[in-house]
Amino acid sequence: MPRQLDVTADEGQRRALLARPATPIVGRTIGDFTVVSAVDAGAGVFRAAQRSLDREAIVKVLPAGLPPAPAVVDRFLKETQLAARLDHPYAAHIYAFGAEPDGLL
Repeated sequence: MPRQLDVTADEGQRRALLARPATPIVGRTIGDFTVVSAVDAGAGVFRAAQRSLDREAIVKVLPAGLPPAPAVVDRFLKETQLAARLDHPYAAHIYAFGAEPDGLL
């Protein structure tokens, strides 16, 4: 039987996410990343430029169309934390994670 990991969202992160407004993403700077174009805007996946390392990256945000239910927020945070533990050449690597002042995660 697979081992289950107990990963819970920090209460501050959950509150920030639940309060976030729907804002345009393309052209926005999120942390060290400037969003260049949508890969799958419906899924919250965007192409970005990471300024500090001068490289291309993919940014995933909680899609604006989703209802900001606590279960949705918890699942998004859990997905990020679990993906960060993967170490495989064909798996996506997590370089940064956080919430913006307006609650965008």
